[in-house]
Amino acid sequence: MKNITAILATLFVVMGHAQTIKPEKAKDYAGKKVTICGLVADIFASTKGQAPTFLHFGGKYPNNSFSVVVYKSDAPKFTYPLGSLGHRNICVTGYIKMYKGKPEMTVNSPTQIVVNNAPKK
Repeated sequence: MKNITAILATLFVVMGHAQTIKPEKAKDYAGKKVTICGLVADIFASTKGQAPTFLHFGGKYPNNSFSVVVYKSDAPKFTYPLGSLGHRNICVTGYIKMYKGKPEMTVNSPTQIVVNNAPKK
């Protein structure tokens, strides 16, 4: 619990005071800047072309409640493989948009993601 509290406090200061919400509430915040904290339930990373990496929260795709999109052109900015975020608690900050009826957030900088350093379960 202390780790999560510290993460949220850091995000509040660093990310411009974005409101913190749960992934299942993301659809209610379309067009707004928020911080979403939760468990990455599923990851999809194509090895073909310029396809983005998707981090799905709230269940595996297509039953997820929220997705984070990292475009292939932004992936080299990260000092860790995005696939290592699977089944980890993370917080992401950015603007929510709706895509095909589902909320998603595009992340193009590592500063938008804070990873809980607790071991994977």
